[in-house]
Amino acid sequence: FLAAPTLCFQLEYPRTEKIRKMFILKRIGELLLGGIFITVVALQFHIPLMNSSLDYFQRRSFLNLIETVIRLTIPSLYMWLVGFFCFFHCWFNLTAELLRYGDRQFYLEWWNCRDLNEYWRLWNLPVHNWFIRHVYNPLLKRGISKAFAMNIVFLVSAILHEYLISFSIQYISFWAFTAMMMQVPIMLGQRFADKYVTNSPTIGNVNFWMSFCFIGQPTVSFIYFYLYMTRGNGASE
Repeated sequence: FLAAPTLCFQLEYPRTEKIRKMFILKRIGELLLGGIFITVVALQFHIPLMNSSLDYFQRRSFLNLIETVIRLTIPSLYMWLVGFFCFFHCWFNLTAELLRYGDRQFYLEWWNCRDLNEYWRLWNLPVHNWFIRHVYNPLLKRGISKAFAMNIVFLVSAILHEYLISFSIQYISFWAFTAMMMQVPIMLGQRFADKYVTNSPTIGNVNFWMSFCFIGQPTVSFIYFYLYMTRGNGASE
């Protein structure tokens, strides 16, 4: 996945005619600038703010925790969006160009999605295509319903998310697993609300950005930062 922009093996892939050197240089430049931007935002805003807020967990100061999450919203969102651009646009296009890999559709317009169901189908097409080919479609062929097959997909995805994060911080907390599995009933509620209550793609898109991006991203990063620091793997001054 890091060396080639696909997870699905097949004997033949669409190929381009040549490798464009200027295209590669542009993607490398964007990667460098994006990495510098993320580093500056993390060192100047993100990490100092979380370090200064660690004692709020011990004191159970929920108002201060809410304030910290609000203050983390903008730097977390910037880091996440630039990180997405660097990985899914710059890195995937860079490796695809070097391999003359012709399929450059690594993501679709997830920022216009009206609910979480659309988001997970649009934002990471290499992983989405792997789940469709190797998990979802085989389950359907065995006679399993679409709804249950989708739950199995989210279960496997939740396990993989928990494994990746737990491996990174060397601590199993099941926060990522729980957050992924909670999205199944949330998506059902969003589908019901979209059909019978709002029926507006604009309201659904605003709800997605507010809940998942502006609240969810800084909350999860703050929780895992606290778990990592309190395990003795770092020290806050």
